Amino acid sequence: MYTPLDPTAVLAALISGNQRHVDRLAAGRPAQSVGEQVLQQPFVVVVEVDSPLVAPPELFDTTLGWIVLVAPRESTAEVAAEVAAAVEVAGCGLVVVLGRMKSRFGGTELEFLREERRCFDIVAALLGGGGATAAAVRAGKARLIGAIADDRDGRVHWLGEHPEQKSLVGARK
Repeated sequence: MYTPLDPTAVLAALISGNQRHVDRLAAGRPAQSVGEQVLQQPFVVVVEVDSPLVAPPELFDTTLGWIVLVAPRESTAEVAAEVAAAVEVAGCGLVVVLGRMKSRFGGTELEFLREERRCFDIVAALLGGGGATAAAVRAGKARLIGAIADDRDGRVHWLGEHPEQKSLVGARK
């Protein structure tokens, strides 16, 4: 049964929404504006590695409730506190750390690897310290994943969970 707070269901909605966005752009149609949110329960937190060229609601072609944060390069402590509050208080079940490939000249593998590293560094910072976010992930109430949006074609490349997530959340056997 689909429940908006189920992180796997929210992720599935984002994946299918991004495919609609990519198909629309490939057909030469402009990105669809999904309009304003109207006092909606947030279901997903998107932590942008950089300021976005295309906002998440358009990138994922959905009107799900959103909380969008931009992680500064210097410190993620403030963002980590906001993510913890979104997960613990607002009940967001999915956190996506979203990097961007902005190269207009055939984005290189090096650029992709750099963004992947930045995403996973932010994921590690969000899970560090064993706070509310780590507890929610450990309990299966939330998922925290990385992704990279290719601003050339609108496609999102899903990285999944941090490779060392179990140790980061202090998983118990």
